[in-house]
Amino acid sequence: MYADTVTSSNLFNDLWGFGSGTTGGLNGTVYCVESTADDGSPGTLRYGIESLSGDTWIVFDPEHFPPATKTTIALSSRLDLDRGNLTIDGRGSYVSLRRIVPSGVCGGGDEVILNRGFENIILTHLDFARTYPFDSTKEDCGDLVTIYNEDPEETHFDNIWINQSDFYDCGDDCVSMAFFSASTRADVTISRNQFLGVNSANEKALMLGIEPYDSDKLYKLAVRAREWASRSITASPCAA
Repeated sequence: MYADTVTSSNLFNDLWGFGSGTTGGLNGTVYCVESTADDGSPGTLRYGIESLSGDTWIVFDPEHFPPATKTTIALSSRLDLDRGNLTIDGRGSYVSLRRIVPSGVCGGGDEVILNRGFENIILTHLDFARTYPFDSTKEDCGDLVTIYNEDPEETHFDNIWINQSDFYDCGDDCVSMAFFSASTRADVTISRNQFLGVNSANEKALMLGIEPYDSDKLYKLAVRAREWASRSITASPCAA
């Protein structure tokens, strides 16, 4: 059904803006998710993200993730993107990545996806959401997607593209970018996403944490949204 590698994709017809140099897992190995399980075994999304190495283009088997029916992967812990040159491509399927937050975790470690300073990543045609075991209107919970440099002096995220995805029940931020590199400017495109406040009072749909470096070295960001959060408390995008 799938080629061993992705050498071209019409997905890039939609790429524009400052992140237009992003290639993700292009020319890398194709990995097909065939299970909704979250145990890290082969065939799961967690295995493709956390156990494989090298350039990777992750897709979803439509037999297990049909395009007409939302299929949820219930995540017991966040997905750590600890490498670059990666694409997570939900086209042709209807995939929801929903973080199941245990009691006491809210406010730290409750992300769906965390990127600690890695480059060249594409997230496209996905649903991101969170389920709480308590009052889902809490506004001090963490972000759905967090992108930051763990050590701004040594690492820098760059060439990030988040495309045509929906964000629900975000808690604090739907997408947060912070601790930018001290020396290298990040190129980012966030295009045609929906930031929705269903069953949640989203504080910020898109948060840009610019401290502590000079703004001319931080990032170049192109944003085009399909819909901002319907119950967002703070204006979006928000920089602090």
